[in-house]
Amino acid sequence: MMFISFGLYGLLLWDVTTKEVKTIPEPDLSGKMTRNTRSHSGMGIDPVSGDYKVVRILMTYPILHSIDCIPDTKAELYSFKTGHLKQIPYPHQFQFCGDPVCSVHVNGSYYWALSKEPGYILSFDFATEKFDSRLIPIPKTRGIVVDHFPNFHLVEFQGSLALVYNKWADNNLAAAVKESCPDFEIWVWNDESWSLVSAFSIPVPNPCFMGFLENDKLFIKHNDNKLLLFDLATRQLHDLGPWDPLLEQKIFPLVPGFLSTP
Repeated sequence: MMFISFGLYGLLLWDVTTKEVKTIPEPDLSGKMTRNTRSHSGMGIDPVSGDYKVVRILMTYPILHSIDCIPDTKAELYSFKTGHLKQIPYPHQFQFCGDPVCSVHVNGSYYWALSKEPGYILSFDFATEKFDSRLIPIPKTRGIVVDHFPNFHLVEFQGSLALVYNKWADNNLAAAVKESCPDFEIWVWNDESWSLVSAFSIPVPNPCFMGFLENDKLFIKHNDNKLLLFDLATRQLHDLGPWDPLLEQKIFPLVPGFLSTP
């Protein structure tokens, strides 16, 4: 299952096994003379009802507005079980701006790293259909630059929200500090605080984190344009073949097909 965004706020799901495509209804922007619309979204499963849902955050600006204009921000939720799209409360006053890559679904909740509130993570619970009023602080480590997304990724690790810090993706980190830091750090959130569960280096030049496999293996690309699989338990590297540096490529888990028409 692939979750794809297109245009300003278009969303669709493509079942790669059955080739079935389902389009999420577009938001109702009638009556809003907008100059610009931005959106962020996430898909997950309600662990109580078993229903797959999509949450979408929309920011709309009027045609005439100042540079410091605060957009009209609203949130919507789509249910696959009912086929209905509804508006839900968005409790925060700040302008939402998250990174589409630095976001993840974990155990019925969706998380976005924020750029307008650097150093924090916003969460949404698919069961309660509510955004958490509390923002999660990003862990404090000498390497993490909180407003610089490429140097960390939000992931699921052993069933919990986690953050993988990659020093080689951080162009703001001084060379002397880089030499003394491990290549990677894995931090896990326990609903109250972060814990550093692993810090390690990989014997290849400038390794870059691409994704997790089965909680204990990392997909890594490096300067030789190869994709590697690194086993945390055995510390072994496996060469998976060439990686095209000219194409924007991502690694993500495949969700078994579930598309059906309500």
